[in-house]
Amino acid sequence: MPQTTLYDRTGATVGSVELSDELFAAPVNAAVLHQVVTAQLAGRRTGTHDTKTRGEVRGGGKKPYRQKGTGRARQGTASAPHYRGGGVVFGPHPRSYEQRLPRKMKRLALRGALTAKFGDEAIKVIDTFGLEAIKTTRPRRRARRARGDRPRPRRSPPAATRSSSCRPATCRRSRSSWPTRSTWSTCSTRTSSSSSSRRWRGWRRSTRERPDRARDHPAPGHQREVDRRVAVAASTPSPSTTTPTRSRSRRRSRSSTRRRT
Repeated sequence: MPQTTLYDRTGATVGSVELSDELFAAPVNAAVLHQVVTAQLAGRRTGTHDTKTRGEVRGGGKKPYRQKGTGRARQGTASAPHYRGGGVVFGPHPRSYEQRLPRKMKRLALRGALTAKFGDEAIKVIDTFGLEAIKTTRPRRRARRARGDRPRPRRSPPAATRSSSCRPATCRRSRSSWPTRSTWSTCSTRTSSSSSSRRWRGWRRSTRERPDRARDHPAPGHQREVDRRVAVAASTPSPSTTTPTRSRSRRRSRSSTRRRT
């Protein structure tokens, strides 16, 4: 019977274990393996592709031109396949790519695949995992150690994405480290009108609580424009406070009376 090394959950060797001859010493049939793999890959296809025939294309109900007298070939519809924008003759249509395989063929391919993996020393046996909690992170790390893989280094996000004023839509961090709603309101990134109005209300609330935040985080662009127009309107004197000016017609009439006298 074939034997292989037995590992514990830390990746250390603790002994050896005997494997079944039926699974790990079976004949490897390459043709059956190829057929089963091809069937599995074909089953993954959705088969939602579709093209329109000449009966499904929009238009083409009217005869393009009269039957005789033009010197051209007779045509009955503009949705014919030889017309630009017409139907497709032998195009794909929705269908299933599933291939049915006999049960014995599937089992023979599985036994051959396990035997081939055992011959490549790709079969690792672990005595027990000992799960303290229902999580897959630690068992994955233990399996990685048993295979002899190096641990993956933890990458910290770049400095540009660690700022607290970035939008969640453009933030590449996890959801747990996204900024809060008050931080979204101080973000100066352009958004839609509804979200920008919400951010402006949040900005006013945050600047009322902390006046120094108005200097660090300016208002959104649309509100700055509104403030600028309000300031211009406030600085312009009203018509009631200004001195009335004489019209040109009145000036002309007075000058003409002086000349006549």
